[in-house]
Amino acid sequence: MIKNWIVKTKQIKQGEKGFLNHVNYLTDNNKASHEYSAIKVLNNGAKNIIKEIDKRKSYRNAHGLSGGGVRNFSTSMVLSLPRDIKQPTTKEWEKIGLYTIKEIAKKNNIDFEKLKNVSHIVLHNESASPSKPSHLHILISNVLDVDVIKGISQKKTTFTAKKAFNYAVKKLLNEDNNQYLPVNTKTKNKPLFVVRAEKAEKVMLLFKSFKNDINDWFSEIINKRNSFILSTLAKKAAQSFNDFDNSIENKNNNLPDKVLTAVETIEDLTADNETVELLALPTGQEHIEPTKETEKVSTKTTRKRRRRTPKPTNE
Repeated sequence: MIKNWIVKTKQIKQGEKGFLNHVNYLTDNNKASHEYSAIKVLNNGAKNIIKEIDKRKSYRNAHGLSGGGVRNFSTSMVLSLPRDIKQPTTKEWEKIGLYTIKEIAKKNNIDFEKLKNVSHIVLHNESASPSKPSHLHILISNVLDVDVIKGISQKKTTFTAKKAFNYAVKKLLNEDNNQYLPVNTKTKNKPLFVVRAEKAEKVMLLFKSFKNDINDWFSEIINKRNSFILSTLAKKAAQSFNDFDNSIENKNNNLPDKVLTAVETIEDLTADNETVELLALPTGQEHIEPTKETEKVSTKTTRKRRRRTPKPTNE
């Protein structure tokens, strides 16, 4: 059994910029983390959250009140269910989200319709993913009617959300968290710095593979080998580049045109069995001149030493 279905909460910081970035991220299909996600906005209240913040600013300015700025625009909640139980439909996810907001409104003595109006709900259906569970993002404004609602960001609201999630899943799906046995109880969430380090290591390995394939390709060109071998190596290098490119998160397909043109040229190469000379190198000459001693760069920084002026001696 588990105590509750998973609910993770955090504050959306950095003011309007941080809030808008987060809202846009939730619906961005081009993000690497959303590769398999079917994204659906179930309650669009993001603009109303910003309006509440602006309304508070205007009110305080009109009444000569200083301070009181809000940096955390909203409280974020992520509700997720294990993949090995019955999964909600889109309509059922919407009911789960709205019921959770209703219970939070009741706990904080807020009108449900008002709180719903300043809540943003986004579903990420991960049924196409090999391992990621489907989950619901709920953003609730920390400000309502020009006041900061402190209870929204407190533990009591997180606790209420967990209980509401448990109840809604039990009623809609007949899945009880108290009866659920996790498939692997030893698995824990990795810290963010560990995930980033593993991602960086993977990208570097792909880059090294790409670089090695390109080097092999150029070596064969320089040695004037058979075009069939060159074509095979070129395709391998192009595939390595694609693997490396696809592994980088937050890319906007704005790689330099020269790089993309080169890759397209590589991919368009056709194989034949004739021996061709691709480079006409002067006979008897090396294609790379040795580096002159004066051109070598030291790994250490050369520092000029100040000459000390000898102190006058009293004779």
